[in-house]
Amino acid sequence: MADTVIDPVPTPVQTPAPVQVQIPIRADHKTRFTPEMSRRLQAKAQAARIAKRASRLAEQAEQAALAEAAKAAPVHVPDKYVSTSLARARQELDRLYHKLQDPELSPAEIDKIASAISKFSEIERNLAMRPAAGTAKIEPKTTQSRAAWLLGADPIPTQTQSGSGRAEQE
Repeated sequence: MADTVIDPVPTPVQTPAPVQVQIPIRADHKTRFTPEMSRRLQAKAQAARIAKRASRLAEQAEQAALAEAAKAAPVHVPDKYVSTSLARARQELDRLYHKLQDPELSPAEIDKIASAISKFSEIERNLAMRPAAGTAKIEPKTTQSRAAWLLGADPIPTQTQSGSGRAEQE
């Protein structure tokens, strides 16, 4: 059975008791598509569009607020676990560096200590929230004409020609 809604039929003349008619919500091949149904479905579609637009605007406002808060707030607030783990990793690195200075170590032991230093250095870097080598993004230099500066236009990144003939950003 199709979902139905009971709507009063609008009449130009006042009747003592309103006549109730069942109008299906969905129009299928058995239902006549009347102007009344068209107006109701149009109003329903308009309400859905308005709700969707309001939801989208609220989501955009929330994302903008989060982005603004991310710019204003510090990137990382260390908690107790991170700070104690960082201290332990640094102590272990110090211990390994002191152990590496022993002149009586065999090449196999030196290799094991170097491997441990590498692993602890990576752990310490992650806990200290430092970027890996070569992953830090450097902003390109920008130039701006005086007119663009006065008009408030965005600066344009400068490009130079390298010896190989390819354009590179400065």
